[in-house]
Amino acid sequence: MQNRYSYLIKNTGILAISNFSSKVLVFLLVPLYTRVLTTSEYGIYDLVNTTVQLALPLMTVDICDAVIRYLMEKDIGHTYVVSVGAKLCTASVLLFSIIVGLNHFFAVVPVFRDYTGLIIALFAATVFYQYATSVAKGLEAISEIAIAGIISTLVVVVCNIVFLIYFQWGIAGFFLANVLGQFLPAVFLYFKVSIGKYLSAEKDSSIQKMMVGYSAPLIMNNIGWWINNALDRYVVTFICGTAANGIFSVAYKIPTILATIQQIFMQAWQITAIKEFKNDSKVFYGKMMSFVNLAMGATCIGLVFTTRFLAKFLYANEFYTAWKYVPFLLVSGVVNSASGVLGPILCADENSKALGQSTLCGAGLNVFLNFALVYAMGPQGATIATLLSSLAIYVFRRKAIGDKIEIENKGIMALSWVLLFAQACVMIYLDSYLLQVFIAAIYFALYRKNIAFLLRKAAELLEQTKQKKAKH
Repeated sequence: MQNRYSYLIKNTGILAISNFSSKVLVFLLVPLYTRVLTTSEYGIYDLVNTTVQLALPLMTVDICDAVIRYLMEKDIGHTYVVSVGAKLCTASVLLFSIIVGLNHFFAVVPVFRDYTGLIIALFAATVFYQYATSVAKGLEAISEIAIAGIISTLVVVVCNIVFLIYFQWGIAGFFLANVLGQFLPAVFLYFKVSIGKYLSAEKDSSIQKMMVGYSAPLIMNNIGWWINNALDRYVVTFICGTAANGIFSVAYKIPTILATIQQIFMQAWQITAIKEFKNDSKVFYGKMMSFVNLAMGATCIGLVFTTRFLAKFLYANEFYTAWKYVPFLLVSGVVNSASGVLGPILCADENSKALGQSTLCGAGLNVFLNFALVYAMGPQGATIATLLSSLAIYVFRRKAIGDKIEIENKGIMALSWVLLFAQACVMIYLDSYLLQVFIAAIYFALYRKNIAFLLRKAAELLEQTKQKKAKH
């Protein structure tokens, strides 16, 4: 029992060292972006990037998730799994290049026409980095993934400074920095994890069929998440204009802090959830859900409280008004983290159909709410639509997962989300820090038992460390 906790904590710690430090560096570049790029330029890049994220699961048949899942199956040869992934990822790049090339000549999406080469390069680099990372995850090469994350960040930081400040390449330089930030760490993982030795022209149609059968339903899941996280940019652009989308898009930079913490844990959790699924893990899964919600909620409280301060530091000129969109996006991030805990459990159960259906359910609600609320309230309506659709995804997944997880005091988690929503409203509409402190006190009181448990474990770990030092 203790090994599963140690394994999860170890992997989370390794990924945290690389990811958190890396994200902090990128986070500090936001003032550079908002000073060098116009709101319209930033809005264009954001639209391109979100379009690439939509095309990714469609073009690749989301095969990277299948690569992770089946590399961890001891009865299946690694060569077949890695080769199938490589073949489908390469095919996706060729197909995407043809589509974007046609757009260059026929201008179906005129705004993308001037960046054809860069868009193809961004997609290709993103695909191969995701593929290389998936192989590394499946082989449990956690340290290598962490190093690749550091390489990615250093490349993005250095290239942005050189391209935007020294060469003054503007949006083209911004594109190129992000392309290199995906491509170079992919090359590192290719050689470090020795992906090449697993590649083979030998075919096994049954394994490819099994992998595609597993990953294809996940396309719905990824498209659903894309709609939930990115559709609002298109709706805001359509109703309010590209400049408004530039301001709205930059608002996501503060919630990125919360998303980074979630991503670090989820990378490690994805591996642990699959490894532990066949063991007696109901209580283990439940405890993880409680602790993740406590950690994400506490982070959300702190970020909402400091939203205006962070906005003054990060958002230059007219971008500053983006602060008011941040609080609801943060609360949505907390709800998404709960859904994120359930996702790998459904994957371990090979219930990718329920995973996709849950996200599409939220996405359908998101489409309706985005158009209705953005038209009525402007960009703030998009943040509320995102929050409500995130909640719908969690409810669907919780029902689908049934008795495979045991969560103590389910009402506490629901009440904690109500409190976070209340704090967000107070920050936006009342601007009362005293009332926010009161709400935070109630939140931590709800989780007093969990906090006491963590403090006891920390004290025990500290005592064990002292005893080991004393022996030496």
